[in-house]
Amino acid sequence: INGSMSDKLANTVPEEGLRRFAESCVLSPSILARRLKLKENEIEQIKYAYPHDRYEQMYQVLLKWSQVNTVVTWKDLIDATDSGIKRVLEDLYDKQDDDIDNIDTEEYIPKRPHVDDSEGPIPTAPPFCDVFIQSSTNKEYGPFSEVDDTILTYDNSYGEVIDALGHETQWYDLGLALKLKPSLLDEIKGTCLGKIAECRKEMIKEWLKNSNPLYYPSWRRLCRALKEPIVSNNALANRIAHKYKQIM
Repeated sequence: INGSMSDKLANTVPEEGLRRFAESCVLSPSILARRLKLKENEIEQIKYAYPHDRYEQMYQVLLKWSQVNTVVTWKDLIDATDSGIKRVLEDLYDKQDDDIDNIDTEEYIPKRPHVDDSEGPIPTAPPFCDVFIQSSTNKEYGPFSEVDDTILTYDNSYGEVIDALGHETQWYDLGLALKLKPSLLDEIKGTCLGKIAECRKEMIKEWLKNSNPLYYPSWRRLCRALKEPIVSNNALANRIAHKYKQIM
């Protein structure tokens, strides 16, 4: 991203940014929703739809916020959370960007009017940037955080992943949830003549060969993709999660 830091913070938050923020934010979903000025009935609907899933509640809050506002920016998130966003910006944009390395978000945080955070104190957690980085002392937030996140490779994991997926038919939607490009999936569909089993195998092959560090293949990411609304195969996601829990 180019321009001054204020220009960068004025950039619209992409969907991937919303997902990463949902994983990293230390506030409760309801508190964040109120700070983003969502209506109480909207908050209750989200809590009712996802009663035991903190990540999904957080993501739905951010999604609703992005839908009711014409433009949503990084600065808007800073204003609402009083949290730094250095790590998310680094991972989404250029890690070598000097302006990002020198972020001091406190400089951009105005005084917020009081908001009733009646749910109680914010849970104690490491600073925003440290929550996002997986380490031996930091617990990652988000669904399936207990599942092995070791990078999978085509040479070592292809057959195992194919076996784990079994007869999953929604290979195209799963590919989208795994962040493969629609053009690539369309090419696979044409090459395999729409045969589901062959398309699924080819899609997994392309996923396992993905070199984008933001979307590296792992069992955890596969479980999360299976749980995405466009796939909604929660049963399979849970079976894989149970089998590939990481050793703590």
